[in-house]
Amino acid sequence: MNDLNNKIIISPNSINRIFLSIRNKNPRLNFTIFDLPTLQKALFGDYNFSAINYLLSHTSYSLKDIKCFLNYISRGVNTEINDDIKKIYDLLIQNNLLTKDDLIKNLFKQYDVIIVGYCQENIELQNVLKILNVTNYQYLKIEDLIDTKKPQLLKFKNYDEEIRYVLNLIINEQNEDNNNHHKKYIVCEEDYFNILKIYASSYNVKLYFKNEYSLINTRLGKHLLDRCLDKNIDDPFLILDDLYKDYGGEEFIDNLKNNINQYLVKEVIDGKKIYVDSLYESLKTLMSSMYLNSPHYENEIIVTSKIDINPNIDYYLVGASDKFLPTLYKNNEMFDDSLLEKNNINNSRIKNIEVDELSNAFVKFKNVVHMSYSSTKGKDVVFNTTYVNQIIIPKNLDYDYSLDVIKAYYSKAIDIQKKYNENSFDLNYESILKDNNYFIDEYDSSFNMTGNEKMNKSTTLSYSSIDQFSHCPFKYYIEHVLHLSSFEENFNANLGTFAHHIFEYIDQLDFEEAYQKACSFDIYQKFNAEELIIIDSLYSKMKYAYEKLKNNIYVNNVVSKSYHEYQNFYKIDDGLFIKGTIDNLVQFDNGKLLILDYKTKKIDKLSVSEKEKLSQGMNLQLPMYATFISLNENFNQDDLLGLYFYPLINDEFDQNSEEYSESFRLKGYTFDKTHIENKFISSVRYNYPLDELLDITINHIKLIKQEIDNVSFKVNPKITLDPNTCKYCSYSNICFKKFAKKDRPNLEEEENEERNGEEDGE
Repeated sequence: MNDLNNKIIISPNSINRIFLSIRNKNPRLNFTIFDLPTLQKALFGDYNFSAINYLLSHTSYSLKDIKCFLNYISRGVNTEINDDIKKIYDLLIQNNLLTKDDLIKNLFKQYDVIIVGYCQENIELQNVLKILNVTNYQYLKIEDLIDTKKPQLLKFKNYDEEIRYVLNLIINEQNEDNNNHHKKYIVCEEDYFNILKIYASSYNVKLYFKNEYSLINTRLGKHLLDRCLDKNIDDPFLILDDLYKDYGGEEFIDNLKNNINQYLVKEVIDGKKIYVDSLYESLKTLMSSMYLNSPHYENEIIVTSKIDINPNIDYYLVGASDKFLPTLYKNNEMFDDSLLEKNNINNSRIKNIEVDELSNAFVKFKNVVHMSYSSTKGKDVVFNTTYVNQIIIPKNLDYDYSLDVIKAYYSKAIDIQKKYNENSFDLNYESILKDNNYFIDEYDSSFNMTGNEKMNKSTTLSYSSIDQFSHCPFKYYIEHVLHLSSFEENFNANLGTFAHHIFEYIDQLDFEEAYQKACSFDIYQKFNAEELIIIDSLYSKMKYAYEKLKNNIYVNNVVSKSYHEYQNFYKIDDGLFIKGTIDNLVQFDNGKLLILDYKTKKIDKLSVSEKEKLSQGMNLQLPMYATFISLNENFNQDDLLGLYFYPLINDEFDQNSEEYSESFRLKGYTFDKTHIENKFISSVRYNYPLDELLDITINHIKLIKQEIDNVSFKVNPKITLDPNTCKYCSYSNICFKKFAKKDRPNLEEEENEERNGEEDGE
């Protein structure tokens, strides 16, 4: 395009690639490109770290407000619009903290100007042109610079179908393109993030989510914010120095440390850092602007919601809306539109016009290879027919139904819950299935591993395998017959192991000594810098649990021996064995026994329906431990005082609350309380006789053995009142259960109809 020669081009950064592509085709073209913010900062003043530091130190404004004021000043706002902005501007001028580039005016005297991507109503642009004294300029539409087409729009029934189709399309095109010179971009809305991650993993495709998270989304960010509110901590960021020293300064720690020193330290007195008054809000703003991008991979597929029209990239637009991408500009300015317009700042209407024009150009851009949306996202959406040629509904898609999409919905909901402590989505399993047309109606009997041949081999069962078979025989078949283990090491599992190591020394050492001992185990080396922050924050909670148990068991009673991590292996019948490990078997001086199982998650109370659950093979962990004692010749089952769960960490209540103290009580089955302080026990409502518990457990173990011998592995998940059976199952995407009606045990009573007054040992 020769009419670009010897021109100055003013255009948004998102379309600058178009001009660079034109220049690559014709290197003799001579033109210069500016975007509007660059010109505004050159003419009205730019600021740097020094300006922010000065304002934080000499005013009471938060970091968020200061950045907002500086942004207005750099955009050429009339500083009389607001007293705060006027004050900030005067301070900057008095201290030479605004830098300008007046030489840029000379450049505009020599060349004509072409404006692309900004509408003629743009107030801020007109203000810049007036200061530059530019009178010879022309407006071009983006479509005038790119090859356009009227693409087809595909409509799918749901996210599941749409993402599968698009990923298959990209994979096939990559395989056919030997040069593979085009990077693939998926332009999508945030709703698609989790399902893209899940299916990309299934297809072994590498995705790079542009600006996926900021530092505030991490555990480290949340922990630092909590420390800022803790008045007992003099310097909430000293922990960063320890991490920096011990781990060589991981990039996000290094960047955060530098930014805190630049933005949040008001002054240093006698070597002590004095932070800005609005520390919490300032840190929150700072971390929100620090993005944590995942590493780049070769041949990765980039996912973004920001339009960047690049002729060297193929785009796949998923999650289209009636306005396509990006979404309409949302007015988050400090002042209303009319006031902005009077003071030389664009209003939201002008920004929306430009966003619409950019969206329209992008959709017609020839490098948009695919464009689709799912009907579940907007059933009544009416698309502007000038954008597309036709709407097509793909037929004969060879995608079997799976619950991967459910995992995506839950992944997003749980993600938000962990990051922001908000229940933004209904986490009820049945509700999500109904809302997304995946409600399970009936079992598909295409898989029923009941056969005539016997397996004819010995079977060893643990509590976990018994519980797994009782909830769903098919899951047992996958893990214990096909040996497709789903276990993946993660922070929560490692944290549990670490906490168990600490409590192994409860009868020998004080907490501080036990903690240091546990740090010498290999498991401690697996924690990364961010995870160590979390462990540090849990120190006082684990100490409380440790000392509470030590005082009630080991101080108030005479303990002759504690068997930590006590392993058991016993024969039940020919070819049937059971095994398991008891966290702590306490033996008192009179021979009486107490069994403790440690938990690092919330412990639910045992309800009136517990007996019915036991008969269904659920919640058999404590009765299994009683079975071990009954089969052990070194112990007498009549000496068993009780079987209990005990929490090592409790995040449910505030540590200073009465509920927090009450939560550290033994919960389980009590047979004799004479040797233990009563108020430390919170038992089941009905104290089942030990013999009855043993009979229930042994009979169910034998029943499972019989089913295994008969090769009976039905797809038959039991969904109890705690509906986790299918919700977090790792094998739902390969399960033969297309639609299943939940087989709920005939519980004696519902949880919400429990009788008043739980027995608590009084």
